[in-house]
Amino acid sequence: MNNNAIAELAKIAAIARTFLLTVWPTWQPEDAAADRNLSENTCGRSSVFLCKLLRDQGHSADFVSGNPLNGPLSEEGTAEEGLFDGHRWCSHAWVRSGSYIVDITADQFGLPPIIVTDHRDSRYRMSTKDLATPEAQARRHKTAEKLWPKWLDWQACAVTTPLPQNSQEAQ
Repeated sequence: MNNNAIAELAKIAAIARTFLLTVWPTWQPEDAAADRNLSENTCGRSSVFLCKLLRDQGHSADFVSGNPLNGPLSEEGTAEEGLFDGHRWCSHAWVRSGSYIVDITADQFGLPPIIVTDHRDSRYRMSTKDLATPEAQARRHKTAEKLWPKWLDWQACAVTTPLPQNSQEAQ
């Protein structure tokens, strides 16, 4: 693994997650429990946003998802797609950037909040088909597009070091 690539992806992931922490409460149902993990049920929208951000910074980025309802059954009779949280396979979405997985919502399953790992990490198995309806898939992309101006405003005001405006400035 290239430690520089991992560090760069982790930095972008951390900044994206910090921004999304300000947005996630608006994505939760009004009747959600107060102690609910804010990243819960946000992986699709968050991953589409992260893809947009990574591409803006000159990285390859593809939305990936896995759903145990979609996978082939193992010998034990369970489908092994999505994210394995140590106990079971969970429906989940993440980003593939080159040979790395970048996941900014794994904490909804009791894992670290940000994971940057090799694409062969056995905890992650992508499905061949996204089970979300075409309408839900379109809403993910629309949400990321609507977030972009807020992201630009937030980044301009952020106390943390802002990301370069484009990949050429980062070099």
